[in-house]
Amino acid sequence: MAEGGSKTLTSNLQVIPGAKVQWQRYIDDGNVRDAMERYNRFLAVNVSHHPEEIPKAAYSQLEKARDGDIPIELITQDGVKTVKLKKSLGAGASKTFYDTGDGQALAMNAAPHQFYDELMMHSYLKKSGIPTLDIKPAVIRWEFQGTKYSIATHIAPSFSEYAKQNTFELLSKTGLEIFNHLNGKKVLSEGQKPLKPEDWDATLTPLVKDIRNLIDNGVYNPGDAFNIILVGKGAKFHSGGPADYEVRAFPIDFSSRFFHYDRLPVKNKLTAADEKTILKAHIKEVVLIQFDANAHQLPEDWESLVDRLAERYLRK
Repeated sequence: MAEGGSKTLTSNLQVIPGAKVQWQRYIDDGNVRDAMERYNRFLAVNVSHHPEEIPKAAYSQLEKARDGDIPIELITQDGVKTVKLKKSLGAGASKTFYDTGDGQALAMNAAPHQFYDELMMHSYLKKSGIPTLDIKPAVIRWEFQGTKYSIATHIAPSFSEYAKQNTFELLSKTGLEIFNHLNGKKVLSEGQKPLKPEDWDATLTPLVKDIRNLIDNGVYNPGDAFNIILVGKGAKFHSGGPADYEVRAFPIDFSSRFFHYDRLPVKNKLTAADEKTILKAHIKEVVLIQFDANAHQLPEDWESLVDRLAERYLRK
């Protein structure tokens, strides 16, 4: 989602005396600005070096931690503990998450600023009522040739923790895993007719509201990855509606290694055409799970259903 941000730096955040890095952003929303100032104070206390001051050899030493070869100190707002990373939980173009062994996923970013964009955007989503990862600031500290170095990053619950709460990420590559978690249960409840558009209303209405919220708050870009979750009744992100399982937006990746946002919100409201593109892509992922969790394409009548559902939920 970082492609929507501009590159000119401004700041309305408090300058922290003595901080090794001043994370400059213009944040219009007061709640998010307050949260980021709290994060800045935490980082000012715990980050000992500017990223450019750390020798390349020290960074190379940190690479050994990715394979679990050396322990590192993990500093969070809850305290300090020593961990050995267990395994990679997933990787993108500019970040990799690692299992810390306690249900948490630690981000290793390609560029120092990335964690801050993630914290800022996730704070904005949380304030706006959009489901997303519950990320927190963290500092990694390790020793090299007698000196302790530290870098800022973030930590979040792993997706296995959400699955324990009857909440599943809906991506094509994980469709079969989701299907198995549900023990063969479909998205719709027994007795509902999948090819009847009105039978999808209770399941898809929370998703539609989330998408409109994202668009109206200047969060979405049309080319972003489409992250959504399937939420069982009683789970944290279930809206309380009548559906046994409902679908909600779950945006999780906002940062680019090449540049960072300078402001929040990051862009203006999207067009109706953008909204239709985003809505249709989300709905298609859900319909694939209902049709066949292991399928990669839909038969013609199901493709037609996706079109009809997208039209049904467009704002008039």
